[in-house]
Amino acid sequence: MTSSTSQTLTTNSPKPSLSTLWWNTNLPSSEHTPACPPYLTYALSHPKERANISTLDADFKRLTWPKVRAHVAANRLDQFTRVPSELRRYRQYTEKLKREYGSVMRFVLDERLGWRDSRAGEGRFADEGMCMLLKGKEMTIGAYVLRAC
Repeated sequence: MTSSTSQTLTTNSPKPSLSTLWWNTNLPSSEHTPACPPYLTYALSHPKERANISTLDADFKRLTWPKVRAHVAANRLDQFTRVPSELRRYRQYTEKLKREYGSVMRFVLDERLGWRDSRAGEGRFADEGMCMLLKGKEMTIGAYVLRAC
């Protein structure tokens, strides 16, 4: 096994520079950490997310409109992703919401909608004229941002 195919460090191996650790990508050196932040540990078991976060924003390839249409037509919504630094901020923010409110849903119900009673959401959309838009599911397409509702 060559050193280029193995990322396992032995006690004799030099420690990697903080700037080479995937979770430090797109951060100024003053914010680099030797350990993966808790809000990014999920990416250890999600290779697509880890690959995204470890991509420089400048190297991120935005989807063209024909590609967007093709992915939607093929029901391949898994092909949409955020700009790496935006994904990092999103994960950091949702981790904060989970810590403070117990879940993102609890935050939406309690703070955004003001439905503090856990049963308050029942029947709220019985009136067909009502519409609820939840922000936060942003995907980058070309120079535009699409918000899925």
